[in-house]
Amino acid sequence: MSKQPWSETPIVFVGFQHTVTSQLGRHMGAYLRLHVPRLPFLPHLIRDIRELEILNSWKPKVLIAHCANQNLTKAVMKLGIPLINTSGGIDPTLGIPTVTMDQKDVGRITGRYLHDRGCPRCYLLGPADHQITLDRWQGLQECAGEHHLIDLHTFHIPDKISVSRTSKHYRKFETWYHATPHATGVIADDITLIRMCDYALRYQGKPLQHLALLSAHDYGAASLPRLSGVQAPVQEWAVKAVQAAMALAQGETLSPSPHYLKPIGIEERESTSTINTGDDYLTRALEIIQNRVEERTTVAEVAEEVGLVRRTLELRFRKHLGHTVLEEIHRVHTNRATMLLRETDFSIDEVVRKSGFTDREHLRRVFKKRGLPPPSTLRNHYRKQRDGG
Repeated sequence: MSKQPWSETPIVFVGFQHTVTSQLGRHMGAYLRLHVPRLPFLPHLIRDIRELEILNSWKPKVLIAHCANQNLTKAVMKLGIPLINTSGGIDPTLGIPTVTMDQKDVGRITGRYLHDRGCPRCYLLGPADHQITLDRWQGLQECAGEHHLIDLHTFHIPDKISVSRTSKHYRKFETWYHATPHATGVIADDITLIRMCDYALRYQGKPLQHLALLSAHDYGAASLPRLSGVQAPVQEWAVKAVQAAMALAQGETLSPSPHYLKPIGIEERESTSTINTGDDYLTRALEIIQNRVEERTTVAEVAEEVGLVRRTLELRFRKHLGHTVLEEIHRVHTNRATMLLRETDFSIDEVVRKSGFTDREHLRRVFKKRGLPPPSTLRNHYRKQRDGG
């Protein structure tokens, strides 16, 4: 590929350290190495606004910023370097060209998921003056169920667990936690949920048993239990941002209207794979279905193992989850098949075997019944997303 006239000046990607930032930087670098190998690219993770001073010494042609912080973004803007924003936390009136995930859609997808999982109520935890929280709240309110917003500025989830940090913050959290009924969904960024898990497991010595914890920010964060969460289209996100930065670096004028990307879906893990409704039989049935995701599972087998007649088990499922045992089996196995289609190059026959379906036709029928496109079509869609198409 011919050398671009501006290729001696790097694109710099700057942001706070967390999993999404690291993934974006990795995919940006991979895209540029493949398509513009001579273009210097520098990912620069920061912890403090004062670290921005080093950027000027690099004399970049354009910055890509994933900061989710108004003050930091304004400080970056003062450097006078053309800027692409990739965070959803920035006030759109700042007029910065933006490529980001649609946070209203994050609210919608998390609300629908928790409602479908049998959580009649859910809490959204976040700073109520933050754009991301406000957008998620707006999307969440479009969903069925009972919703509550908790402002983290007043809730005070502890930063970390230590003997010296006791008293009111712990008591406030403990009071709130014990007052929440079974099958309550909690949606928050991964950091907040990790702090909640740390509080329960390290300070109290017991898990948060009756809450369904769903990360709306970073589903890949390390925590106990492993968090379910919204899977962002990180590769597409990175490619679109780099393409916008390259256009800006070559003198094009970009629209300040945000370019929104839809979240891929929910990555289900331990924190929501089994919903604690207070019904021990139902909880056990959900565990059996989840643990046998790679096996062909029947309703009769589940009922026999939990020790209930089939009709009684069906009534419990309809009461708490609003759907049948078979529909739950199909839901779990479909999630497994979808994940394999999205993240692996297994053949369709291998996906069938590893997700508990009888054959290709069985997989196709269940996908169709659940409103999904055929497996081959879905695989092609995910490959295009990975390639930034």
